[in-house]
Amino acid sequence: MRLAPQTIAELKWYFEQRRATEDLRARCRSDGRFWQANRAFSIPRCLELYRRWMSDGESVFELVSSTAIADALTRGTARVESHVLPLSYRHLSPLVHLKRSSVQGVEKGDKPSARPQPPPPASLTIGEQLTRDWYRIGRGA
Repeated sequence: MRLAPQTIAELKWYFEQRRATEDLRARCRSDGRFWQANRAFSIPRCLELYRRWMSDGESVFELVSSTAIADALTRGTARVESHVLPLSYRHLSPLVHLKRSSVQGVEKGDKPSARPQPPPPASLTIGEQLTRDWYRIGRGA
């Protein structure tokens, strides 16, 4: 879903302010605009966008302002597919998180007590989750 130009401008402002702010809590208490932006942009998608912005710069805003994906879906030249993995790969999550978890269990050499299981089904589809998240941003909630 494409972001409106005014939302992108607010997102850029927030990202720049957040990078320059040492104490987010204190800043939220003293600055109403920053507090509202922090509330609106504290969803997983925006947090990931912030991490990408920190490493890749302004080019990340091209992704969220482009209509290419929406246009292709409308024309029928693209589609979204969802695949449920047959096994859980949660044991690999420490490899992708920035903060390393403490070593325990199988990581220490213990034998696993059970085979990995698939995750429980999500209550919302990916499309429904994205729609809900972007609707919240638009409302400023």
